[in-house]
Amino acid sequence: MTRAAWLALIVIILCGTWLRVNDLALIPPGLYHDEAFSGLDALSIVRGAGLPIFFEGNGGREPFFIYLHALSILLFGTNPFALRVAAAFVGIATLPAFFVLLRALNATRQDSTGIALIGTAALATFYWHLNFSRVGWRTISLPFFACLAFYFFWRARRTGKLLDHLLTGALLGACLYTYLADRFLPFVLAAFWLIEFVAARVGRSREFAWRTWLRNAAAVVIAALVVFLPLAMYYASHLNALFFRVTDVTLAAQGNPAQAILANAQRVAGIFYGSGDVEWRHGIAGRSILDWVTGAAFASGVLAALWRWKKPETWFGFLWLSIMLLPTVLSKDAPDTQRAIGALPAVCLFVAWGGAQLADFAASLTRSSRRGWMFAAALVVLVGSGWITYRDYFLVWANDRHAYSDFQGAWADLAHWVDAQNQNVILPLELYTEPTIQFLTLQHFPTVRSVAELSDAERNQIAGEPSQVLLSQNQGDAFVLLRDGAATFLNPSAAGAAALRALPDQKPWLDKWNRPVVNTAFANLIGAGILNAPTMTTINADLGHRLNLLGYALPDRTIQAGKPYTVTLFWSSRAPIQQATQVFAHLLDTNGAVVAGVDEAIASGYPLGLWRAGQLLPDQHRLNVDASSPPGKYSIEVGVYLPATGERLPVWIDNARAADDRVLIGPLKIPQRNTPAPALTRPIDVRFGDAIALTGFDSPAGTIKPGEPAQVTLLWKSIHPISRDYTVFVHVLDARGNIVAQADHQPQKGAYPTSIWDTGEQVRDDFAVVLPPQTPAGKFTIAIGLYDLATGQRLPARTTDGASSADQIILDSPLEVSAN
Repeated sequence: MTRAAWLALIVIILCGTWLRVNDLALIPPGLYHDEAFSGLDALSIVRGAGLPIFFEGNGGREPFFIYLHALSILLFGTNPFALRVAAAFVGIATLPAFFVLLRALNATRQDSTGIALIGTAALATFYWHLNFSRVGWRTISLPFFACLAFYFFWRARRTGKLLDHLLTGALLGACLYTYLADRFLPFVLAAFWLIEFVAARVGRSREFAWRTWLRNAAAVVIAALVVFLPLAMYYASHLNALFFRVTDVTLAAQGNPAQAILANAQRVAGIFYGSGDVEWRHGIAGRSILDWVTGAAFASGVLAALWRWKKPETWFGFLWLSIMLLPTVLSKDAPDTQRAIGALPAVCLFVAWGGAQLADFAASLTRSSRRGWMFAAALVVLVGSGWITYRDYFLVWANDRHAYSDFQGAWADLAHWVDAQNQNVILPLELYTEPTIQFLTLQHFPTVRSVAELSDAERNQIAGEPSQVLLSQNQGDAFVLLRDGAATFLNPSAAGAAALRALPDQKPWLDKWNRPVVNTAFANLIGAGILNAPTMTTINADLGHRLNLLGYALPDRTIQAGKPYTVTLFWSSRAPIQQATQVFAHLLDTNGAVVAGVDEAIASGYPLGLWRAGQLLPDQHRLNVDASSPPGKYSIEVGVYLPATGERLPVWIDNARAADDRVLIGPLKIPQRNTPAPALTRPIDVRFGDAIALTGFDSPAGTIKPGEPAQVTLLWKSIHPISRDYTVFVHVLDARGNIVAQADHQPQKGAYPTSIWDTGEQVRDDFAVVLPPQTPAGKFTIAIGLYDLATGQRLPARTTDGASSADQIILDSPLEVSAN
């Protein structure tokens, strides 16, 4: 390279660097939750939570960029600049990587350096690349690794060195640690090799060295597999993780996938000169990826490539462009420039070819130096496209309210406002665990604790201090107190939450566009239900030697059908957890069927990787119970599972392995409807034990035939709370006291057992006792009683006058059976 070429390259890289770091802490406005989520994962690495090969949260993410974020946080602290400067660094590093790739790819041409300068100028000022170079997403790392891998591939084709082929494979394998669309990149080389093989086979080329070709391809594949092996082993044992995001965005579930793909392909083709990506996080909605400078060069480049269609680099360029557009063609919401990020350097490749072609044309017209026109083309791209990109990004997009909204600028501004307060701030847990707010407040409130860690003196002091309360819509009953450099998880309390929501003089907090985001109010006293120790039922449950479930709290044991029912769990961590986990809380009926429930993150998504060992966190879950749910006995099963494998964490309760790896909470009940007690024709007052009374019955009037059911209705009443589920028996006895027919079941066929009866509650119980076909005609008696199914022990029965009836009562209503 000449000195002029070096100088031109340095100028291009400096211009690209300035575009990527200018006002980086402020633009984009706000901090999108994907950036913050990555930052929280990186912070957990910094704090020693572990070194995972794949990050399962937030839809699953490859690890390279998160580890880069961890390094950036160590250098720059917990702030948006640390997240975005990592992307800017990768974006800047892509410029020289793309330059050397273009020189290697066009090594057979005398103007390879000029082509490389034009292409690098295009990439440095490319709006598409600039946008993703300034956002803390892992997306930007794919073009960087792709350029490096393809550089060594084309260098290896020229040198023939085994080392270059091994480096190609190693970098290709490293690409698979960057971004989801990376899975398409190996198909670019695979398709290129296939075309090369077919061309040599059809043309019967004698110059094609088969053994060398196979050796080199094998070296690339083996090196790629070796580098990819750790991640491959993880995917093999966590198959769900392999498809985390794929299943969300794929078109496979569409009614007519072929038609949807064709429609997507047409929309994706339009991003070059027509309507582009409509997502404001990816730039100005609808903006085409090419401006008039790069657009003219790209069109010229495509035509020039078609003219040189026999050249291997031409096949490669078209394969790279078309294959790496497939991630958006095959997914929903196309066109999506984030999913198509792997095709970005290929677009600049065609711009470079087109710029060189236009420079050649200008040189031939003026009969002047081609080299000079190459530099001129690079300068036109740098200045022309650079100005358009600067205008569109910094002057138009950055000041648009859509960009502010889509990058959650309101949450970011609210977090900064919270950090600036000089008094206590109380905010809903759901608001605090928004990744944007949590990440931005961690620098000022790095310690996280529970209210159980507060002393009585601290509780009293907090209760008397003025607190700024933030209230948002659809919030639960849990709040977080930010005070003295610590975020304290308060105990979930419906009464305390209602008191906070009812605070007078609430005022809206407005974002920069004067739109209300939350309400604010002052409180001088926090509800006692929030600060005091909760009424917790203690459990000693160990989940996978990672979490301890210390207990739970329920509003009461009565569930109202049609209304939400909350259960609060109290977790203690044994160590920070990097794996994604989901807690399940399912309401079960007497048959064990799930009738309501949730599968969601613990503590509204608070990152488990930031938990301290031994830290106690309250965790509230709301079960929406359908209004049609019948009265009866219910229970709640609680446990934790890993979405990446679908497996539940093993559960030990008091050192014994729990069945189905769950904790059962109950018994609970949905009470009977508020209907009057049935008026039965035969009142009676018989006590069974000390807690159950039979207050009335109905039995068949007239005669019944053998083989027909005898309908018996009983009316029970609870005298005292009952701890056991007793079974009722109804026996039809002959004159000798022998059982002719019987029916045994817990009340209401097991749906409303005695353990859930409230004191004074009346329960109707219907029986159908089927008489055998061979039953002779005559009169029979009906005996009623209760027993414990586990032991067979019957409850003693006695009438209200004290007369003993042993362990059953004979109804004063004989049953008459007629002859068939």
